Amino acid sequence: MRGLRIVQIRQGDRQVRLVASMANRPARACAVAMLVIATLTISSPLSAFGQETGDGTPIPGETWAVSDEVVPPQDEPTPPEPEDDVVPEAPPVSEETGADTPSTETASPPDEDSAAENPAELPDSTPETPPPPHLTYAPAPAISCQPAAPYADGVIAAGASFDYDCTVAVDISAQRLRPGDLALDWHVSVTSDGDWSIQISTAPLDESAWSEPTLDRAEISTRSAGPETLATAEGELAGTVSLPFGVRLVRPACAAVLPLIQVEAAVAVSATADGDVITEQTADQPEPLTLAPQPAAIPEGAPAVTIEQFYVAPVSFSLVAQATTGTITVRIDNSVIQCHAWTLLLSITASTGGVSVGESSALSVEAITDTTGGGYTAITAAQNASLTSPAGVGVVLFGAAPGSFTQTITFTLTIPGQLRAGTVNVQATAIVEPDAA
Repeated sequence: MRGLRIVQIRQGDRQVRLVASMANRPARACAVAMLVIATLTISSPLSAFGQETGDGTPIPGETWAVSDEVVPPQDEPTPPEPEDDVVPEAPPVSEETGADTPSTETASPPDEDSAAENPAELPDSTPETPPPPHLTYAPAPAISCQPAAPYADGVIAAGASFDYDCTVAVDISAQRLRPGDLALDWHVSVTSDGDWSIQISTAPLDESAWSEPTLDRAEISTRSAGPETLATAEGELAGTVSLPFGVRLVRPACAAVLPLIQVEAAVAVSATADGDVITEQTADQPEPLTLAPQPAAIPEGAPAVTIEQFYVAPVSFSLVAQATTGTITVRIDNSVIQCHAWTLLLSITASTGGVSVGESSALSVEAITDTTGGGYTAITAAQNASLTSPAGVGVVLFGAAPGSFTQTITFTLTIPGQLRAGTVNVQATAIVEPDAA
């Protein structure tokens, strides 16, 4: 059995414990090792610890005390004897959380060699998935329409056309997209609640590109790709895209009231790239735009009538009534668009000595000839009608364009018998009056 013999040495205010290990095995000699455990007060100098003479004899005047306490050696500790009625102490509890106080020990860094041998312990080297492309667009708040160059004064004449140069725009911003990845869908419509005709075109300078005239609604839909001017950096797009278009109004010749004409436009931007694309519209479509050119005053003026030729075949003296024939050619000149219908009235009368004699009637009413402009017609029903009083032989129609026409009428004139020779005067009158209809 092994043990330690503790020797306590007291020297003044110092106490020194000397521990000697002794072996009681009879087969070997005792080997003594001295383990010095010193407990010193603060005021004791270290140099006073374990003072002795050269042969190990204590310094004179010091007091030595020996204790027979035996303790196990440090290299082979003896487990303590269990004590009765001893309850193991619980781990300390944190006053704030009430949980066990966590250990303050610092975790050891992972072994790099071990991580290299076990790939599961290596950090995840998979690249992060980039966010999906993002597209944002905002239609401009207003449609822009300005009178085209020939109509800069903003006045539209009766029976004339009027062109506008218009644009609608959209602001675009995108990430991780190219201009060719975008599709812009445009829709433009023009409406009118009156009798003005409307047309629309995306190529106003090309007359063949205009839509057919219509009275109530004209519209176009078109798609365009994102222009290269949108690209600001690799995968980054930003800028404004505009769609130019033309609007044509045609005012009827006699339209005095301006109708309500409105232009509406809508634009949608989408991405044609593969995969998911986040698309946001951040503004409403533009408000409708009202077009209001200034209608010029409708010119007024009655057609002018001129008798170009008048002929009556002569007759000899007779005591009985006799008939003769004649022709008359009238010319109508119209200088303005006519917003009234006019009727050409013709009368032929004969007189002698200031007294009316005889009767006349239209034998035939020829078709209108030598016409420039349009809107004239003959009254064929006037054939065989009496011309003794004014009778209608032609009409200047409502909306007739400026121009002129001629008309020839053949007539008969009956002259009663005379008691003596004399002269008979034949008179023709041609006038226009507003059509009663």
